[in-house]
Formats: sequence, structure tokens, C-alpha cells
Amino acid sequence: MDTDKSENELDQRQHDHRHHHHHHHHRRRKIIWRTIIGIFLVLIVVSGAYAAYGWHKLSETSKVIYHSAGAPKLRSASNVISKNKPVSILLLGTDTGALGRSYKGRTDTIMLMTINPKTNKTQMMSLPRDMKVDLPGFSQYSPAKVNAAYTYGGTKETIETLQDYFKIPIDYYLLINMGGLEKSINAVGGR
Repeated sequence: MDTDKSENELDQRQHDHRHHHHHHHHRRRKIIWRTIIGIFLVLIVVSGAYAAYGWHKLSETSKVIYHSAGAPKLRSASNVISKNKPVSILLLGTDTGALGRSYKGRTDTIMLMTINPKTNKTQMMSLPRDMKVDLPGFSQYSPAKVNAAYTYGGTKETIETLQDYFKIPIDYYLLINMGGLEKSINAVGGR
């Protein structure tokens, strides 16, 4: 009888040991899964915060760099784009912002660019800055050199002058001055 009791105690201890080992293994697995889920949640929160910060910076930058020219639109550019039709962009470069020049200046670079999504082609035409045109908003100074339109009436006058002269709509514009160009060049490695 003592032998039976000893065997039962031994069986019970082995069973308890196996159960304890199994329980210990199960607890370790729970800790690993909780750690993985915790790390995953932290990564999601950090990624979300970084994305929100990036969006905020982009929004601030676009508010600083975008200004409406105030020129009348001859058509809806978004409708033109949605119909896969060509859009026109006016590229202007002024002689201010560098070399101590802070006055309004003139547009020494004037280019018209047309992007045609159907043909996947872009055409660019450089306009001579001394080309004589009539200035719609400043007829008292007309005819004048086309680069004077910016001096008298800014981007708005330049767009109106070119739309009137070429009888084409200008959907968008990009204006950069020498100071901005200098900063852009320095940002990618300099001179």
C-alpha cells in the first residue's frame, strides 16, 4: 500500500511539473504576443504622428508659396484636365531677390508651356522680353515691352496681356525670382 501511495505521489508530482511547465510556456507566449502587439501599436501611432506633421508642414508651405494672380480664368483648368485636354502654364522669372535687388523688377524670362496628356508631349515657347504688346490694364503705357507688364500690374497683368495677345487661355503659372532660384540651386549642392 505504501508503494501505491508513493507511485500516486510520484505521478501527481510529474503531472504537476508538466502542468507547471505547460503553464509557464503558455505565459511566455502571451508575453511575447503582447510585446509584438504593443510594438505594432507604437509604430502605428508614431507613423500617424509623422504623417500628420508632414501634412501640416506641406499645408503651411503651400499657403506661403501659392498666391492667386487674380487674372480672369478663360476656362476651368480642372475640367480641361479631367477631359484629358492640353493645359497651358506660364513660367515667369524675375530679376529680383538676389544681388541686393529688392525692387519689383521685370520678368526677364517668359515661357509658355503646353502639356498634352493625350500625346504625352510638352511644348515650350520662350517669349522675347522686348516683344511689343498692348497692356490691357495700362493702356497709357502701351505699346510696351512684354516684360513691363509685370512691373506695372504683376502676374495678373502679365497673364491678361499674354491671353489677349495670343488668344489662348493660361491655366496655371509659376513665378520664381533670382533669390528663389539661388536658394534652390544651393539646396541641391550649390554653384
